[in-house]
Amino acid sequence: MHLSNLFVHGLLAVGVTASRGRRLRRQDGQVDPGQPSDCTWWETKEEDYQDCTYLEEGWNLKHLQFVEYNPSVKDDYSGMQFGHSYCVEVNNGIPRKGETTTTQAAEPEPTKASKPSPTQAGLIDTCTSFYQAKKGDICAKIIFNYKIFDLN
Repeated sequence: MHLSNLFVHGLLAVGVTASRGRRLRRQDGQVDPGQPSDCTWWETKEEDYQDCTYLEEGWNLKHLQFVEYNPSVKDDYSGMQFGHSYCVEVNNGIPRKGETTTTQAAEPEPTKASKPSPTQAGLIDTCTSFYQAKKGDICAKIIFNYKIFDLN
């Protein structure tokens, strides 16, 4: 029983160490000048598909942010080279001091005022006040009570 507990704890320790080690991935290739000193994760371009767009989308980076981390890439991507390591994360993914992240809230769709149901066929769209007819109501009684129109 003690041996199995020891084995499980050993596996957990290895797993935690392995996952913690991934957060500090060092560069495998040449690092171009100008990359931030607090870069904590690099990706090395080894295949054609590993272009700037691939890295930006995979790491949820805005284009300007990727170019800020990797100025040698240039705004038009012309500086990206095979075998070079590019910074894709700084400060372990935590916003830097003074740096803010923003999210854009979706604008709510305007809603039309709900109308009671059932309504009379042919009702105009601009009608905003309603009266629910009750048993025994007649038009003359409703007109007298609300004085909103007449039948003449």
